[in-house]
Amino acid sequence: RDGVGSGGDPAVLSDKPWESPDEDHCETPKVAYEHIAPILDCLGRRLGKKRHDLRLYDPFFCEGTAKKHLEFLGFAKVHNEKEDFYEKLRLGEIPEHDVLVTNPPFSGKHCEQTVRFAVRSGKPFALLLPSFVQKKKYFSDIFKAPHGRSPPVAFVVPNPAYRFWSPGRADRGIKGVFTQPVAFGKPLECIWFLCLFDHHKKCLKSWRKNDTGKGGACRLFTDAAELPQTFTKKRGNPRQRAKARKLLAEARG
Repeated sequence: RDGVGSGGDPAVLSDKPWESPDEDHCETPKVAYEHIAPILDCLGRRLGKKRHDLRLYDPFFCEGTAKKHLEFLGFAKVHNEKEDFYEKLRLGEIPEHDVLVTNPPFSGKHCEQTVRFAVRSGKPFALLLPSFVQKKKYFSDIFKAPHGRSPPVAFVVPNPAYRFWSPGRADRGIKGVFTQPVAFGKPLECIWFLCLFDHHKKCLKSWRKNDTGKGGACRLFTDAAELPQTFTKKRGNPRQRAKARKLLAEARG
């Protein structure tokens, strides 16, 4: 495979004009975009646009594979460039787009800041995030409407879990590898968070009517309460998590 992952994933990580932890650099698998393509198609129809005309914006650049995957699926207008999203936001230079489709870094406050930006923008969005985000206080706070009408949100859950391509690190002789993100010694289940605002109900209805769950490869949930129990169970406190990490380390020898 010439040292790259399937689907043309880059072999090594390139230099970036900003600082970020290595673990934040992972490429979203093409299958993840395939799962939400029917939703994007429905949104396009309601906007009077075909797949190749719908403008997608992914502000977080890894190695550009997100754009390649989406273009392969027929989404020709994708903005995913090697630029600092937060600087563009500060300068008011966010590109025009119909829908935000992104898998932000999981470290620090990236998830929170991305959710906050998405909701404030008022544009339809699909965010690929760790499932625990829907249990975070900031998530419920952001989705509280000031005038009583909260933005709608739904979830697309894959089966099996997504595995991301982590490009190698040439300076340390580390090869690229497919991986599932891990936190506190446990794998993170990553799911799509969907919010289509005025188009939400119609597009979800279309999903169910046309049975676009890819033969069981993904499932649509319209309420966080419907999610599998492993997603809705609250994480333990720091002491409990430390104990779990210790037990995991002992089990591994």
